[in-house]
Amino acid sequence: MFRRRRYEEPPGLQEFIQQTAHLMDPTSPELSRRVQEALADTAPAGPAAHASEDFLPPALRAPDSRELAGEMMEFPWPLEIDGTIRTCPVCGVDRDWLVLCVGPDIWLRCRSAHETREPALSSAWFHRICGPVEDLHGSKEDGIAKTGFDGTFSGIVFPS
Repeated sequence: MFRRRRYEEPPGLQEFIQQTAHLMDPTSPELSRRVQEALADTAPAGPAAHASEDFLPPALRAPDSRELAGEMMEFPWPLEIDGTIRTCPVCGVDRDWLVLCVGPDIWLRCRSAHETREPALSSAWFHRICGPVEDLHGSKEDGIAKTGFDGTFSGIVFPS
């Protein structure tokens, strides 16, 4: 089973980084005390819920990430790695990729269904830039077909 993600930069990320640069030192005892107070204030007043009590019934739960074969996301822009723009070795297209993360490996797939392994990228890179999960697909082929990277749109580059 594959999850489909989309790239999304959090809104106001740079502003947040600038504002939080002046916060307390994470090792300070004052910060630890405030965190403990906040945790004590949010503790449930009633009996603790059992770990087996889940909010959703089993039929509605999304599979655990360990149960998935991999993840995919569309990347419509040119992909620059180590100062060079990646192009498809077969058709030469330089944008509109489907990035597949299968275990530690990253694979790039163009609209013409050419797939190449990209050793310069890692799963850490993938998880750093991917957005929220949009869809779950039963198989890699199903996800590729639903996103249009199965060769149906061969030779077409969609504008971003």
